[in-house]
Amino acid sequence: RSISGCSTANSDGPKSVSPINPSERVVTTMTKAPPGEKKYKTRLYNPLTTPLHSLSDWGIGVGMYFSTLASMIVVFALAGLLNVKNMLYYASKEYDRDRFEEERGEFPLMNPLKYSTVCMTREWVVCVDCHERNSYWNNIFVDSYYGTAVNPITGKTQILINRTTCAGAQIEQGIWNIVTLLFLIVGISLFVSYQNQVEVRLDEGKTSASDYSILVSNPPDDAVDPEEWREFFDGLLGELTGEKQQQVTLCTIALNNHRLLKNLVQRRKDLKLLKTLLSETCELSDMNDGAAVDAAVTLYMEQKREQDAKVNDGQPKSVFKQFAAFIFLPFSVLGKIVHFIRRKLGHLPTEPHQLWGRIQSITQSIRLMQEFEVYKASAVYVTFETEQAQRAALKALNAGRFEVWTNKRVLLEGFALFRRNFILDIHEADEPDTCRWCDLDSTGAERIIRRICSLVVTFGMTLLSILTLPLIRVHINTIFYSVILSTYNIIIPLVVQAM
Repeated sequence: RSISGCSTANSDGPKSVSPINPSERVVTTMTKAPPGEKKYKTRLYNPLTTPLHSLSDWGIGVGMYFSTLASMIVVFALAGLLNVKNMLYYASKEYDRDRFEEERGEFPLMNPLKYSTVCMTREWVVCVDCHERNSYWNNIFVDSYYGTAVNPITGKTQILINRTTCAGAQIEQGIWNIVTLLFLIVGISLFVSYQNQVEVRLDEGKTSASDYSILVSNPPDDAVDPEEWREFFDGLLGELTGEKQQQVTLCTIALNNHRLLKNLVQRRKDLKLLKTLLSETCELSDMNDGAAVDAAVTLYMEQKREQDAKVNDGQPKSVFKQFAAFIFLPFSVLGKIVHFIRRKLGHLPTEPHQLWGRIQSITQSIRLMQEFEVYKASAVYVTFETEQAQRAALKALNAGRFEVWTNKRVLLEGFALFRRNFILDIHEADEPDTCRWCDLDSTGAERIIRRICSLVVTFGMTLLSILTLPLIRVHINTIFYSVILSTYNIIIPLVVQAM
């Protein structure tokens, strides 16, 4: 495959690449450059000339994103052109006299509101059905659009409303709005059809592990021997093709050891984080050397105590620093609250000695689980030599839900039964990056319960924010409202993620 361009993720951003001597190669396509590419010159992706299939080297989702972006630009640009006549009408004196006179002499495109339905001409009139401060929106706009006055004849207080005097809905503008709406419906429908074709084209042009692999989601508990699965699928394909040859390349058996996997993942994260913290005092080549890590942790804590003693014995803070600390006090409190929540959820460590203690505890748990627990098969991933072999296996083992649930053969051939008496539930495997490897042994009921709990918690916290934020904004102030809003935006994802 010849190279004309590629991209690589480094400190300078994605880059494309071309040969140093173009005459030595024929330019046919763009290729993603590997990290640290030095043999060929690299260049940044051009947002206008880079082919869509080259962007998909970062993943089909990236290609779909830029395809969506380009399509939406075209659709909404055309929709905007359809509304030019309405925009000119709303910017004219015929619609709003006051705005026309206030903006005379200005460059037409400097004020976008000039082309909107915002009306600048208003007058105060008596509102018979209004009640002062009877809703949230009235509280926000009461000073601008609501008022009171005493009737000079009756002496009673009346509520006034500041209404617009611009022309109301007109049939001509309504027709253009309906035309725009119909255009958007048709345009979005064509866009969906086009995106489906783009997705298929990008998927076919990009070969991935899922194109050669299948997933068995209901293996027998004791089917933990990869050789048994290889012999079964090789025999199955031999029956279908009439040729005895090895078609299975890889076989991975997932066990119900999610607790062990989570501990292993957490231990690796903690070790990496501890090494980063200790790098300020010393360099550790082997994090599994307990004596060396103990010494490094002790040295770190001694140096930190010395630094804290120097800070406490130093000069008092200046007036400027004290004033800045007072101004940013709400944000400091917010940061401490978020830090406390993340630490309690296990997202942040505390001190190196506490982190090292947690690593030792996790290591002991891992040893006990490896020694005493017996794990069962929860899923099996099988990768074939060719896509044809994968599709043949999917077709031969395609069973209905009734057959899988009852384990009673209806349409399947006898050689398609695992161990001659077990119906497998198989489908094309997902991409490795999309799998939750620590939750492969979860049952359908457990997944439903988790989704319901996540939905209830998310809905409850969202409802709480909807009820409290307007009250804070109206009855306290906008600064405190912004702090609470930021707090909600940070806390809600952390709580949902912890579930």
